[in-house]
Amino acid sequence: MRYVEVDEVKDLKILADRSSVEVFVNNGEYVFSTRYYPENHKLLAEAVEAQIRLSEIM
Repeated sequence: MRYVEVDEVKDLKILADRSSVEVFVNNGEYVFSTRYYPENHKLLAEAVEAQIRLSEIM
């Protein structure tokens, strides 16, 4: 588990492929990277009062 305490999350970007995830908080003020190997590749994103955009890069 990875976490950081911030006063406010203004921007959150999550980039994922088949074996890695990178999370950028507040335009890169904090960055998290990890490897993962999911059995299914479904994605769910939800947040109160957030604007969420999902883009697939092929």
